[in-house]
Amino acid sequence: MTDDTPRPGELYWLSFADPTLPSGNQFLGVVVMRARSFGAAIENAWRYGVNPGGEVMGSVIPAEYESVVPKTSRGRLLSRAESEALLSMLDSAPHS
Repeated sequence: MTDDTPRPGELYWLSFADPTLPSGNQFLGVVVMRARSFGAAIENAWRYGVNPGGEVMGSVIPAEYESVVPKTSRGRLLSRAESEALLSMLDSAPHS
């Protein structure tokens, strides 16, 4: 299965960076976006004006952790502090 295989609307963690910027300034932000594929998540980020450019890496947030992600953290560009706080929440969530 490739990253662009259609899925039934999973929640994606998209991390944006610009490797051409000086060290320490390369992080551009994180977007948590629901989409049917990784490619669609990136397209949606562009469509909604929350893609800051640069390079993107991402992964699916497993369904059992979706409830940990506040709705206010979805569909917008998160700062480093916000994304680190969200990652901490996900890391401390009970594992099934």
